[in-house]
Amino acid sequence: MKRKPSYLKCLLTVLATSSGCSPMTDGAEGISPRTEPSPARRGALEDSRAEWTQTGHINGQRVGHTATPLEEGLVLVVGGYNPSITLYNDSTGTWKDTSPSGFTHYGHTATRILNGRVLVVGGGEDHTRRNTELYDPELGKWLKAGSMEAPRYDHTATRLPDGKVLVTGGTRSASGGASLTSAELYDPTTDAWTQVGSLSEGRSHHTATLLPDGKVLVVGGQSKESQVLASTEVYDPKKRTFSSAGTLRLPRRYHSATPLPSGQVLITGGEETFDFAASPSELYDPATGTWGSTGTPAQPRRYHSATILPDGKVLVTGGYHESAGVLDNTEVYDPTAGTWSGTPTMHTDRYRHTATLLPSGRVLVVGGLSNDDSTVTELYGNTPTPIP
Repeated sequence: MKRKPSYLKCLLTVLATSSGCSPMTDGAEGISPRTEPSPARRGALEDSRAEWTQTGHINGQRVGHTATPLEEGLVLVVGGYNPSITLYNDSTGTWKDTSPSGFTHYGHTATRILNGRVLVVGGGEDHTRRNTELYDPELGKWLKAGSMEAPRYDHTATRLPDGKVLVTGGTRSASGGASLTSAELYDPTTDAWTQVGSLSEGRSHHTATLLPDGKVLVVGGQSKESQVLASTEVYDPKKRTFSSAGTLRLPRRYHSATPLPSGQVLITGGEETFDFAASPSELYDPATGTWGSTGTPAQPRRYHSATILPDGKVLVTGGYHESAGVLDNTEVYDPTAGTWSGTPTMHTDRYRHTATLLPSGRVLVVGGLSNDDSTVTELYGNTPTPIP
């Protein structure tokens, strides 16, 4: 366990009093195409045990930011109480600033749409708080996008198979407030938003995951009354409505939801408990519409990240829990065996960070709150063996 030093407490106080804390939820970045290494490179990556290596400093601390994979191994990092926009290059292992956005974003979402642009939604300092922007990687510039019907923080954004983007829930203010029941659909061909059917109850700090049939699974979160939710819903894009998808074994918020190669969705973390022991993770099976328990991780956590690896396993990193403080440990879930196993710890403990799969098969971890220097970024994986 690590104690928080006084400067971390000060940072938390500043964020809470000046702009409000907008805890990042995994999946808030929406659904982006997964970049996978070639078969030859995948084999090379699996030849030795994965480890963590540091890969330079990002330009300032970031909390509640987003990290979106682009073409050619680039990763776009936006917001997080930081006005600058920066790009990571997987080929060179370096960071480079790009054009600043029109607003300072936090508690927002960033979703790569079919034309390659990135849609950044909500969580900003525009006077209307309904701000949306588009980043064009070819131009290296930002474009104004159509305004939402409602301002949103700590919502979700999910790209649908037809290219539209579904935005659900959230709150109207960075400092919290009642969770929203409303949902909206962005059409990139018309740059317009339309309202769709409402959620059955208000949600923020929830997850929304694209299913193989094009529907979207919405899980847990925080209700209008600030209660932790165990309820789940499914959005049907044909009907543009939500319906019940059953109940979790435990209420969860600040959890993660990861789509597996089988089509199932892994829910882990986010328990509201002071116990030293973690609870079993849960699996949603869209083929049967049912929930079931799976393996129990070694460490309870929330505000963590969960990333699908090229071999279909899931890497869970960092997070926070009352019994252990800020975490540097990591675990891997094996969906075939339904079990968890430990992996090497990160160099820096952190929570409310991001973890992004790169074309090299490695995972880039950026930012978050930490007892140490969270401007140091890290890579998980093996140093790729040169491929002839």
